[in-house]
Amino acid sequence: MSKATSPFYPPRARWYSPVVYLSHAIARRLALDRLHLPPGVFFLPLVASFFVPGLGFHFRNKLWGTLALTGSALLFCIFIIWLGYPIANAAFGILISIHVSGITYYCSPWLNGERLLTRLVVALLLTLALSVLLYVPIRKSVQETHFAPLRTPTGVVVIQKLPVTTPVARGDTIAYNLQEASAAHFYAHGGLTLGKIIAFPGDHIQFTEKTFTINGVSRPLLSHMPTSGEVIVPENDWFIWPDLAIIGGHGNVGEQAISTMMLQMAQVPQSQFVGKPFLKWFGRRQKL
Repeated sequence: MSKATSPFYPPRARWYSPVVYLSHAIARRLALDRLHLPPGVFFLPLVASFFVPGLGFHFRNKLWGTLALTGSALLFCIFIIWLGYPIANAAFGILISIHVSGITYYCSPWLNGERLLTRLVVALLLTLALSVLLYVPIRKSVQETHFAPLRTPTGVVVIQKLPVTTPVARGDTIAYNLQEASAAHFYAHGGLTLGKIIAFPGDHIQFTEKTFTINGVSRPLLSHMPTSGEVIVPENDWFIWPDLAIIGGHGNVGEQAISTMMLQMAQVPQSQFVGKPFLKWFGRRQKL
């Protein structure tokens, strides 16, 4: 027999043949072999276009693909660098638009022959699918486990999410979940906020008309602190005086009532710890 391949013998199985056989078996089991894509549209490029924004342009036009991929990378950088600002939200929306446009552009051999209403519906469904299945879960996962923006009176501060067991020191500014509180004519908004740790568990705090002392060390009174009395910080708590910006009310609210409520809020369980603000975010010093 000559070295040329004989037409009477099939070619030898390749090393990846088991994977191919398995994929074909799964496709038959799920009846995917009965689904047929429109002419000019292929499965792998379509799937890749779904996960990479702008890649759909690349499969049809190299120039447009390069511009779309570059623009998507730039928009992603803008979203991360200015996280929490309106420009970041705008970049996020434009990124989704490029992603949807790339998929519809790749499917142009099929969509060009359809009515305008059909193309609009496809674009709307793609936007919804990408948002629900890709962008929203990724954004939520990142903000819950790594970092998140927090809007403050001085601007936006990006918080680094950290474990509850992270060591902290007196004077550190931390992010924590403040419990919502209310009284007769005023209330305090709960939620993620910033605060400076003033005292640790077991510290003895005394209040006078002009100062308060921590274990005998005197400091100037903060806004709405009581002018008399004392407190010992409970175990597993920190003493963090809340920000005045979270307080709201109506009518004639007595100073003593406000001080009493804020004193209760100042005793923060350590389990409410969320993380610490970055001192700098991509070279931009954050205002704490």
